[in-house]
Amino acid sequence: MNDYAVTLLRVLRLLTPIEAQNRIMATPDRVIALALTAMDRQEREEFLHYLSQEKRRRVDEERALQSRLSIAPTHYHAAAEQLLKNLTGSARATGTDTPEGTGTSRGYLRPINPRRPKEK
Repeated sequence: MNDYAVTLLRVLRLLTPIEAQNRIMATPDRVIALALTAMDRQEREEFLHYLSQEKRRRVDEERALQSRLSIAPTHYHAAAEQLLKNLTGSARATGTDTPEGTGTSRGYLRPINPRRPKEK
C-alpha cells in the first residue's frame, strides 16, 4: 500500500458513514477507479461498500478498462489527490478547482505510447 492509500483510508475513517458515502458517490467513476488501483482488495472493499450497486458496477467496468491500458503514473497520483480533496471537502467533485476554471475535471486518459515523449 502506498502513501496515498494510507491517507485516503485515514480520511475515510474520520468521516461519518453518510458523509463518506455522499462524498464518494459524488466523485467521478474514473477518479475512483484510478485512485483505488494502489490498494489491495480489502482496502478497495472498504471504499466500495459506500457505493450503490450501479456506481460500483461502473467503477468495476472502469477498472477493467484501465487494466487494458498503459496509464502514466501521473494519472494515478492526480486521481488519488482528487479523491482526497473530495473526501476532505476541499474541492467539489465537479472539478471546480481546475486551473483552467472550466468547472470540469479532465476525464480523458491518455494511454502511454512508446513513440511519444514521456509526460512529466
